[in-house]
Amino acid sequence: MRFPDTRLKLDRAKRLIALLTEAQQQPDDFDALLDACVGSLREVTWILKKEASSLPPSFLNEWYAYEEALMRSPNNSALPWLRDLRNRLTKERPTPVRTRTHIKRIHIEKVDPGKAFAISGRGEPVWITRNPGGKEVRAHASEFDSQVVMRHFLLDSQPPRPLTIDGIDLTGADALTIVRAYADYLSKLVDRAESHAERLGH
Repeated sequence: MRFPDTRLKLDRAKRLIALLTEAQQQPDDFDALLDACVGSLREVTWILKKEASSLPPSFLNEWYAYEEALMRSPNNSALPWLRDLRNRLTKERPTPVRTRTHIKRIHIEKVDPGKAFAISGRGEPVWITRNPGGKEVRAHASEFDSQVVMRHFLLDSQPPRPLTIDGIDLTGADALTIVRAYADYLSKLVDRAESHAERLGH
């Protein structure tokens, strides 16, 4: 393996995506993990370039320069957009996310004393209790997860149209679909980098 640190960073980003997948029913957790995913995926190419600095100059000056041109092509319009998204979440504000919720059916026969049930403003089913100081405490009502479908969307006033990665149209796709496509693209990029490094004899 020619780029071990790059592979490790990519593997950690994929683990974040696995956690993001598990957190779809919990919007606050999803939002935090989404920011971490976008940031971690963006860092993969930085580490790749750092590790490639020990290779002959043609690797970065020719091969990687060509790959960078592909990343800016219309077939990859989402990549500069995701780069800018990462820059904003690092320097300006957390990523804004909109959640769409479809509730199939929730039936509650009895609620324990001192406990209440509610649907949050983002469509999350929650149990509400109060702590000893009287402050409201909300806990995700996971027992209803099978009855609730939540999808989360990145909010941006001007995403490119079409929004593409590797020629795949992601216009209107939810955030999880987009970061998965981003990770797939980076996996293929690292595969190509390792193959090219081997051809150079490194």
